[in-house]
Amino acid sequence: MTASAPIWLPMATALHRLPDGTSHFDWFLGRTMNTSDPDDRSARTFRCARDPREACAGWTAQIEPLADHRVHYLTAVDERCLADGSTVTPLQRGQWIDAGIGDIIIQWHGSEAFHRIRLVGQPPLRADCTTSGSSLNAV
Repeated sequence: MTASAPIWLPMATALHRLPDGTSHFDWFLGRTMNTSDPDDRSARTFRCARDPREACAGWTAQIEPLADHRVHYLTAVDERCLADGSTVTPLQRGQWIDAGIGDIIIQWHGSEAFHRIRLVGQPPLRADCTTSGSSLNAV
């Protein structure tokens, strides 16, 4: 008997610049593989104090859960100006899987590294990268 392959879901990050000159990172975790309806609001979203692309063992970032966003952000390639005067600039896409009990494993497109991230708190208030490795089995 063989184990089934993990179900990888889409992921993306963007730089969100606010009208007051401050900025943060938006981190989008798709809840489904289907991104065909760009208005579907099924992208789990976090406001992240640090760039999620920098995650490696020992990385920690304060995160703030936001309402689910449109899946458009999982595939966006162009900067978008929002009605509030802020801008969202897509940075990178990737994939993620649920690793159970608050852990996820992520991989950015173009990278061979995998990272195990623990979402800490209720709701998640912090993301900790506990391990990084060059194979799924290593994390």
